[in-house]
Amino acid sequence: MDAQRATGRLEGKVAIVFGGTYGIGEGIVKVLQREGANVVMTGRNDEKGAKAAKNIPSAVFIQGDISDLESCHRVAKETHERFGMINIVVCNAGIFPTANIEDMTEEHISSVIDVNLKGTIYATKACLPYLKESAKSNRGARLIFTSSITGEHTGCRGFGVYGATKS
Repeated sequence: MDAQRATGRLEGKVAIVFGGTYGIGEGIVKVLQREGANVVMTGRNDEKGAKAAKNIPSAVFIQGDISDLESCHRVAKETHERFGMINIVVCNAGIFPTANIEDMTEEHISSVIDVNLKGTIYATKACLPYLKESAKSNRGARLIFTSSITGEHTGCRGFGVYGATKS
């Protein structure tokens, strides 16, 4: 099947992509839109968010920090208020440390865990009531988590903490 062909199978659905302003997340936003979804992309960096919104004008950028539960609640609430539902939540946000474990500070380790692990839990917790509402009304509800192939490479230099939090 042609990768650019849209099927419209997500027409009328609403998706949030946490970590959707660049890289894999931005690609996910584009695919969801191509399939007909209304898409909200989040990220901590307003500059990257503005750039992504310029590249994908029909997507909505809401600044949000997945490692902060209140921020996740705000993103979910704003999305629901704007579109009236949430059908798809993609937890894609992640940070990749460039240091070996023995060189990482406690603060650096905590930030990786806060974004990659706790953030996924926070985003899920914040969006779950809206997803349940969509599921009960037969509008569909999906949670999608991006992980990493590095889980099997935790013994490799620089992959330990990241692999543990994204596998």
